[in-house]
Amino acid sequence: MARKGTWTSLELARLRELVPSSSPQRLARLLGRSPAAVLRRGLALFAGEREGRPFGVADERLLREAIGVHEPATIAVLLHRPLEEVRERLAQLAASLRTGPWDDDELRLLKRVFGTRSLADAALALSRSREDVAAKAAELCLGKDKAARSTIGTAQPMPRWKPAELAKLRQLYPRRENVEIARLLGRTVASVTNKASQLGLSKSPRALAQMGRRNVARRRPRPSEDASTS
Repeated sequence: MARKGTWTSLELARLRELVPSSSPQRLARLLGRSPAAVLRRGLALFAGEREGRPFGVADERLLREAIGVHEPATIAVLLHRPLEEVRERLAQLAASLRTGPWDDDELRLLKRVFGTRSLADAALALSRSREDVAAKAAELCLGKDKAARSTIGTAQPMPRWKPAELAKLRQLYPRRENVEIARLLGRTVASVTNKASQLGLSKSPRALAQMGRRNVARRRPRPSEDASTS
């Protein structure tokens, strides 16, 4: 039964953090409230005066993360902006598709939205073609969240884990990156992460240190890039 009554400060803080990028149904499960109550209280948190300034970085981020989760009218409330302005900005995103290499911000957004959005919504949020988004998601071994599969309808459920696969997962997980494990086992990163959590698996301290060093190296400019900017 959904909880009723006064919202606690912790609930309100969690709601404010998640409502732009999470559906009322998902938030209802997380907070133990009804979807209607979650949406009503969430919109009340964002109610206020209309903005009169151009879209900023924070506005753009909220807009992109809300695509596929909320209707334009709801996004307008979250952004404190007229509905016509939100619709115009959405049209601009659809008309100006990006091409070429993906930057770090795009990859982070892809990882956040791909599992819970349709391919069309994820493509709009990223201002890229569906083919481009699908190819990059496949390269990163991204999959759809279980709760999203029933509504998206395009992703097939992953098969049950076989004993041999579980044994391989236990062997690989402590010392390999999840993307590599997913590729070796023919599964999504989400599937690997969820099953490892269920089994209580963790990365070894040495592996975590190595992964951290690799991540730093990936973000560090190459010598040729340094020379070109000097």
